[in-house]
Amino acid sequence: MNGKRYILTSPTIKANCLQYINEDIPLPEKGKRPYEVIVRKHVESITEQQRAGFHWLCKCLGDELGYTLQEIKEMAKKECMGCVGIKIGERVIEVTDSSEKLNKIEYSDLIECVYRLGAEAGVVLPTLDRWRAV
Repeated sequence: MNGKRYILTSPTIKANCLQYINEDIPLPEKGKRPYEVIVRKHVESITEQQRAGFHWLCKCLGDELGYTLQEIKEMAKKECMGCVGIKIGERVIEVTDSSEKLNKIEYSDLIECVYRLGAEAGVVLPTLDRWRAV
């Protein structure tokens, strides 16, 4: 797979993509794998601002409760995303998945989870607007 990815933002780009699919991609040779084209609604990737805000909230909650940023981050990811088991030899260890794979909307859910964890612990966390002003 060549990994090409196109985001259709205008009729011209859409037309160019369709032309590429219809005319420029050669038909697979006999015995070769066919091509796969996936069209889906575009959701933006997470932003550096989102990532930094999430870490700041984790630090704020950790400071209030006596935990590290990393401990709060791991708890939020486990609460929001769940765990997966990885097997090493005969041992199975539960780990949280990487939040780097999340899109902008899913990452917002992760931030909301930190607020919920704070509320459940009786901690009122500051808004991200306050963080941006700092």
